[in-house]
Amino acid sequence: MPKINSSSRQRGRVSVGGSHLRTRLFLDQKREMVVLFFCVLLAAFVVTGCTKHEAAVNGEAVPTDGQAAAPAPASPRGPPGMTREAPPAVVADSGDLNATLHDLSLELRKYVVRTRSVPKTFEEFAAKSRVQMPPAPAGKKYAIQGQAVVLVKN
Repeated sequence: MPKINSSSRQRGRVSVGGSHLRTRLFLDQKREMVVLFFCVLLAAFVVTGCTKHEAAVNGEAVPTDGQAAAPAPASPRGPPGMTREAPPAVVADSGDLNATLHDLSLELRKYVVRTRSVPKTFEEFAAKSRVQMPPAPAGKKYAIQGQAVVLVKN
C-alpha cells in the first residue's frame, strides 16, 4: 500500500514501489491532449465537409463543349422547374352573386395564408393578391368583413 501524505499529494507524487505517479499523470495529460486534438480535427472536417458546391445545389451538370446548357428557371426554393409564384387566380362572374362572394372569400383566405398578413381594405387585397376579379354590381363595392368578402353600398 503506498504511503500518501499531504505534502506528497500537493506535489503530485505518490511513492508506489519505488516509482512515482508523476509519469502516470504526465501520460494522462498527454492522452487528454491527443483526444482534444482529434476532437478539433473532427470538428474541422465537419465544418469544411458540409459545404455544398454550386453545381450540386443547382442540380445541373457542367456542360461540355458539344453540349448547350438549357437555362433553368431561377428559383431560390424548390426543385428545378418549379416557379416560385403561382399564376394569377381568376374568379369568374358566374351570375350567382353568392358563389362569386364565396370564391373571393376563398382567394382572400389563400392570400392570408400565403403572405401571413391580413389586408386592411379590399383595395389592398385586390392590388397585392394578383387575383382577377369580376366587377362589383352597380352601386355596390366589395369590402372585407371578418374573414369574408361582402358587398356594401357605394
